[in-house]
Amino acid sequence: MPSNLPEQTYWDTQRQHKAAWMKFIDSRTGPALAVTVSWNERRSVDRCTADLGTFVGMADQRVLGSRFNRYPPEKRLEALFVFEGVGTTNIHAHSIWWPPRDRWFRFLKLFPRRRSGLWDWVVPKGSYDVKLLNAVGSNEEFTGYILKGQGKNSEADRMVWASQFHPTR
Repeated sequence: MPSNLPEQTYWDTQRQHKAAWMKFIDSRTGPALAVTVSWNERRSVDRCTADLGTFVGMADQRVLGSRFNRYPPEKRLEALFVFEGVGTTNIHAHSIWWPPRDRWFRFLKLFPRRRSGLWDWVVPKGSYDVKLLNAVGSNEEFTGYILKGQGKNSEADRMVWASQFHPTR
């Protein structure tokens, strides 16, 4: 029996998947910071993810203090990293960070210049670029940009949340 419903294509489902992620990410409240980190050499996703874990842990410690691991998850730094250029010498991760409101300026001190700061300590050959996103609401343009290569069939390890590095209680 023929259906009167339009046939849903692969690209339609990819767009719906990306739109759902964008809506979820853009529903976050508070100011956000966009940071693109680069390794500037060929590395595996596993190795890059381990570097991000070190980076997130050190950022938590510098922003929240030496007892950062005692903070509940909602008081910790939150970020989403999305890998691009996997398998090339241009592997990099676009990220959106949501630092706690009362620690915003401490967080910004982690990125003093383009090639210094905390990321340079974690990955000496690496580099980063920082942009302040719309502090009042929608970050759709950047969210769409970082998710451009993601779809429902994308590999799960291409998206990494900072919370996966937080110890469980």
